Amino acid sequence: MWRFTVSVVCVLLLVTSSAFAGPIRTYVGASAGFTLPGDSTVTDADGISADVTYDPGLSLSGFVGHEFGMGLRLEGEVNYKKTSVDKFKLAGTTSTPGSDFESLGIMANAYYDFLTNRNFTPYAGGGIGFSSATMSSADVNGQRMWNSDNATAFAYQVGLGCSVMIDRRTAFDLGYRYYATGDYKIDQVTTKVNSHNIMLGLKYYIY
Repeated sequence: MWRFTVSVVCVLLLVTSSAFAGPIRTYVGASAGFTLPGDSTVTDADGISADVTYDPGLSLSGFVGHEFGMGLRLEGEVNYKKTSVDKFKLAGTTSTPGSDFESLGIMANAYYDFLTNRNFTPYAGGGIGFSSATMSSADVNGQRMWNSDNATAFAYQVGLGCSVMIDRRTAFDLGYRYYATGDYKIDQVTTKVNSHNIMLGLKYYIY
């Protein structure tokens, strides 16, 4: 009986160790892609709200992270997004205000890698941080809606993707991120943003 018990324990330990075995290493990287902002609402100091839609834009990020060998990895990220206001809808009237929107975010991310013992590694995770945004002035029908201003808000993201090793130290990374913020106070209006981001990146491992 004890031999059977020892055998079972050994098998479980072997399975567990193989399931959680992974490299312990640090990496740096960068990615680029496009951002698809969702519709948002701007509200002025009098409580009057208008709907805003955005054009597709550019998304860039740089990151440094560490893999802990059990699927878990932590990452610090700096991201940049740029888009422009497409339509401004107020009281049944639609106009084009010609306003640009840029943001710079700093994120602390945590991801779980689904280790496959192959060259590709699916993952999922997310992060929290802050986003500093600049929105240029907007004019609608000759009336100034807001002046160019900068504001900072809480930000978070969730996402998934797949990393593919191309040699011992380098990997391609294809990922999706849903990115959203709290309220920005831009001049006399308040707004929050969200976006869908498709990113293609390159990671370099430092052993």
